[in-house]
Order: sequence, then structure tokens, then C-alpha cells
Amino acid sequence: SAEEAISRNLNAKGIDLDSLSTVQRMVIEQSSDRVLTFERGTETFDDIGGLDQIKKFSRRLFSGERPPTVVVRIEEIEKAMAGSDSGFGDSTGVSQDQLNMLLTCMEDYEWAGLVAYGIPGSGKSLISKAMGNTNKVITLNLDLGAAKGQYVGVSEMKIRKAMGILWSVAGKGAFFVATCNGMKSIPQALKRRFRFGTWAFDSPSREERESIWRINDAALAAASADTSFTSSQEAVNAIMEAATRTAGDLKAALD
Repeated sequence: SAEEAISRNLNAKGIDLDSLSTVQRMVIEQSSDRVLTFERGTETFDDIGGLDQIKKFSRRLFSGERPPTVVVRIEEIEKAMAGSDSGFGDSTGVSQDQLNMLLTCMEDYEWAGLVAYGIPGSGKSLISKAMGNTNKVITLNLDLGAAKGQYVGVSEMKIRKAMGILWSVAGKGAFFVATCNGMKSIPQALKRRFRFGTWAFDSPSREERESIWRINDAALAAASADTSFTSSQEAVNAIMEAATRTAGDLKAALD
């Protein structure tokens, strides 16, 4: 079970990431019906140009008296919460139930978090992925859409199971980073649970664009110079991946 996979890898500082095997990660994901999945990206803050304020905040947070043990990412939370206010939308009641579960669990378990708001391509998702890797804690993706079932009662069961597994993994140490492109559909009560506030992400400044370029140019050069590839196609793929990442990071600025 998910609880057994977690308990085998607990130590005084939390979960031992090195010994949490691929199979055990799969058990946790499958037990939650993939409402919870492990973030498998390897990005750290060193791979991200700009965004110095959120990086500085993260360093202070993780060096504080109660550092998070798990980062929980919720992508585009405004879509999941659309209709969760009782006055409109979502006649099934699923969004309302998810909202109530988040409100209850974040209060009862003393979970905290922040909302990352801004235009697409401004680094919201990237910073949320890199936060866990930088601070050497696991990052879980909470997919509220996957918690919605086809039959009556299934959705309620899924979100409760996921919250129970998250408690087993993180205890009181879950830190949520919810990204959004718009704030209108996020209820005020939920905003208050994200007690570290709403962080605005905008297009990078000229100074930040230069930093992004330096980092990605170095990554592209490293991929080009790497002699460990077993085939020319593998080398081409690595170079193309680095080039694509550079283009993606600079997209908001070039637009």
C-alpha cells in the first residue's frame, strides 16, 4: 500500500528520497488513482534565469523553523475551482466538495502555500517544479481533474483518498504552489489558506532575459560538447532538447 511504501523510507528528517524506489513511487501514484503523481523533472533554481524574489523567499522558507517536507503543485487551479462558489456553475457539486476538502485539510493539517499568478510562459510552472529539487524534497502533482469520477460518489472518494495519502507522505509539511492564469474563480476562502500570498509573474525584464539566455546558452553548449552519447542521433536529440528549452524560456520575452 501507499502507507507501507512511505513508512519503509521514513527517517527523522522525513522521506528518504534515495531509497524510495520506482516501484514504491508507482504504488503511491496508483493508490491515489494518479490524483497524486511524482514530479520527475530535474530542474533546479540554477537552471532558471530571473525570478530572484521567489527564489529568495524559497530559500528563507526552507531554512526556517518548519521547512516543508513536500512541495505540492496544482496547475491552473482556477479551472479546477470554476463553479466551486455555491452561487453558480458545477451542478454536480464536485468542485464544491473539492473546495471543502482543500479548505478543511489545509486548516486541520496546517498546510500552507502560495498562488503563482501570471501570463503563460512567465515561469510559474517551472519555479514550482524546481522548488522541490532545489531544496531536496519530493514534489507531488495534485491533479484535481483526475479526482473527478464518472459516477456518483467516486469523485468524493478519490479526493479523500488523495488527501489521506498526502497526509501520510507529508504530515504537516505539505507546501502548496498553485499556478493560475486568472484569479476570478478562486474563492476568497481558499486564497486565505494560501497564507504566503499571491505572487505575480510577468514577462522577464531585460536583465532577466540576459540571465535566461546565459543559462540556456551554457546548457546548449554543454549538450553540443558532450562526448558520452552512444549515437549521433542521441547527440542530436540532446542538442534539440536544449535548444527547444531555450526557445521556450525566451518565448514570453520575444512575444
